[in-house]
Amino acid sequence: MAKNKNLAIGAALAAGAGAAAIVAKKHKDAHKAEVKKTSSKTTQKEYRNTEIGKNQKNSKGIYYSNGNYEAFARPRKPEGVDDKHAYIVGSGLASLAAACFLVRDAQMPGDHIHILEAMDIAGGACDGIFDPTRGYVMRGGREMENHFECLWDLFRSIPSLETPGVSVLDEYYWLNKEDPNYSLCRATINRGQDAHTDGRFNLSQKG
Repeated sequence: MAKNKNLAIGAALAAGAGAAAIVAKKHKDAHKAEVKKTSSKTTQKEYRNTEIGKNQKNSKGIYYSNGNYEAFARPRKPEGVDDKHAYIVGSGLASLAAACFLVRDAQMPGDHIHILEAMDIAGGACDGIFDPTRGYVMRGGREMENHFECLWDLFRSIPSLETPGVSVLDEYYWLNKEDPNYSLCRATINRGQDAHTDGRFNLSQKG
């Protein structure tokens, strides 16, 4: 009788252990499924700039591209653009570039674009003037490099003022091939001569 009772208890324990194992397995499987589901959502969310949703505009009305496909395609003319005007504050590089893209991509008439500038010269920090007493003066300058994709894209669509059928990019490219422009120094004196600072600005701690 005691033997049968022990067998019954053993069977009950085994059944309980089996049931617990099944419950644990189901819980583990459910957890894996939840992790996989969460991971899938995270992957899709981080996949924003490639294929998924690349043709969907964001809150600013633009969408991303992961190549130069957009640069070589011509957008359709926006509806009603001929009846619109653009007012751009300042005539720095960003404003001038915006005006060019409005003409090229938005196909807005040039006389509908108004640039408001307080000074008597355009260019912002990259303006340039000729002073008879000091020569040519420019507040800022930039050294170009091969990966200025947006700038080269802009330059290629601006026609030359002097040569028909030629772009500003063509002129820049030809000039740089004939007279390469690069700088190994970081400070100059006497209108462009190397200050021999060993490639450093050598500014004091006073700023």
